[in-house]
Amino acid sequence: MRLSVCYFIHGGPYDKYNCSATTNPFSIPLFRGALMASGLTIIPLPWELRLLVRLLAKLAVLGINVPAFSAWLARINHGVQNGYGQYPLLAYGTDWLAFGHAAIALACVGPLREPIRNIWIVEFGIMACLLVIPWTVFFGVLCGIPFFGN
Repeated sequence: MRLSVCYFIHGGPYDKYNCSATTNPFSIPLFRGALMASGLTIIPLPWELRLLVRLLAKLAVLGINVPAFSAWLARINHGVQNGYGQYPLLAYGTDWLAFGHAAIALACVGPLREPIRNIWIVEFGIMACLLVIPWTVFFGVLCGIPFFGN
């Protein structure tokens, strides 16, 4: 038996004639929606960071305290607020990040129209999702994110 995208999406053995988005009609639209949401949330970054810092401060008052994460987030917030304030062109990079997410989500239309022919798009998406973990660990250590040992 060959494990494939069909196995992970549909929870059953691979059958190239029976693997289609119609078996589980919510998997690809759900992935597209999550991809769009993760990309679009980067656009209001300064506002989101201010909100998150305030939320962590309120949680600390309630006894829920995560000092390393709070300090790191305050540092990020300070950098983003000052960076965007002095150099608004920095937002251009995050706009491109959002566009990249939207473009990849747009590519997911192919598997909805012709699932067998465009299975490579789903396989690409799964590989990209799996690569997030080593990518995050590697750059988390380089950037000094507290979760990764600093």
